[in-house]
Amino acid sequence: MIKRDIKTSKTFPGYYSLPGCAAVYGENLEESVLKRLEEKTEIKKEIIRVKKFNVFYEPDRDPRNHVIGVAFYSIIEQDTEFNLAENVYWIDYEDIENSRYELAFDHKKVIKSA
Repeated sequence: MIKRDIKTSKTFPGYYSLPGCAAVYGENLEESVLKRLEEKTEIKKEIIRVKKFNVFYEPDRDPRNHVIGVAFYSIIEQDTEFNLAENVYWIDYEDIENSRYELAFDHKKVIKSA
């Protein structure tokens, strides 16, 4: 999860959100997802497997504008070593389920649908 900057985030400052990115014209979604994961975790995209699992399209899911989200999950080997970026955290599902963390947008719904 990414902790949104309390000073610079215009939406949900201080909340946690799933990593995401806008698709780049000419780049397929899977490649965008792999590139973003590599940037945030330093795990080489060649060893990450991702799979699309749902599409979220409610008009109010992002207060800035209508955003369609395509959700992926990733699978990596348990003993894979990686470094997380400064504002990125590994959070257990139970802590999300028990609302120990405030999640931005509809990300709790996204996680629960996985």
